[in-house]
Amino acid sequence: MQCNITIRKKDKGYQCIVSYKDGNCWRQKSKQGFETQKAAKIHAQTIIDKLKKTITATDDSLRNITLIDFFNIYMKENKPRTFNTLQAYTRTFDIFKPIFNEKIANITPYQVKRVLNDSLYSTTTKNLALGTIQRLFSYAANQYKIIPVNELKTIPRFKDNEPTKIKVLSDTEIETFLKDLKPKNYKYYVIFSIAAYTGMRYGEIIGLTWENVDLDSNTINVVQQFGAIDYNKYALKPLKSKNSYRQLPIPPILTNILKEYKETCSTDRLFNNRVSASWGATRIMKRFLPYNSIHDLRHTYATKLLSNGVDIKTVSALLGDSIQTVLNTYVHFSDDMRLKAAEKVANIFG
Repeated sequence: MQCNITIRKKDKGYQCIVSYKDGNCWRQKSKQGFETQKAAKIHAQTIIDKLKKTITATDDSLRNITLIDFFNIYMKENKPRTFNTLQAYTRTFDIFKPIFNEKIANITPYQVKRVLNDSLYSTTTKNLALGTIQRLFSYAANQYKIIPVNELKTIPRFKDNEPTKIKVLSDTEIETFLKDLKPKNYKYYVIFSIAAYTGMRYGEIIGLTWENVDLDSNTINVVQQFGAIDYNKYALKPLKSKNSYRQLPIPPILTNILKEYKETCSTDRLFNNRVSASWGATRIMKRFLPYNSIHDLRHTYATKLLSNGVDIKTVSALLGDSIQTVLNTYVHFSDDMRLKAAEKVANIFG
């Protein structure tokens, strides 16, 4: 910390003045009324010791760097292990576009809170963005000394007023959707059928090869996914976690669909999709079900298993999720579960 001490006579005693650099500005602290020069110097040193705990020397060479330019530096030096995680951070950070060109040194907690409050993103996305910019500012303060302290640490996380409700489709909605889709887009009819009857994730579905599908034993081995490996580069790659590797039973209705589809397919992969984003599938689905996405079929699959008495451990294994994720996401008291519970209570207690 840059500072200097001045001791001078004032009135009938001595005064100490401590001049110090706070960011790009020089400031002063002073006190008078000391009987001796030594006493004034001791107090001046006390002031400096306190300032050192709160004031950090800054690097003037980067004082004009903008938020987006420093974000790019930060992501380059702290690159996530997977490309998908890198994409997620980059897309989430787009929330701060309104202040991308602001200088890091000039951005205040009020500006950040205002941008987050004005955005229409979910609470989860807002908190991810907040955590990212807080880590970014800590890096700017501790590693590059662009700012003296990270003032964004004071911003609290956002809280949901109401718990998120997952969307579940009825049997009739799924049957009607698949029936109407089949003559219009046969490939996506098969993709949506797999999603509905196995609960697989979209990346896992389009990563399937015929080697993974055993139509004699009616099982699917989920051992890979199709996803981004670099910018505009997609390929088969490992699954997201150890829990994701699993074997799934194929119900008879899906066995028939896959047997019929196999006669028309001439490639090792079931589907020749070149990109892994699910927005195309969701756009197709919204033509028939405007308020749903393909991921809702996974929610429906899980909820249906639970409401029909399949235990949580088995459901988590079939989904490739942890038991805690199933508990947090899918265990809710649906109308169907209420009716079944009422029937069981009546049978038990009479």
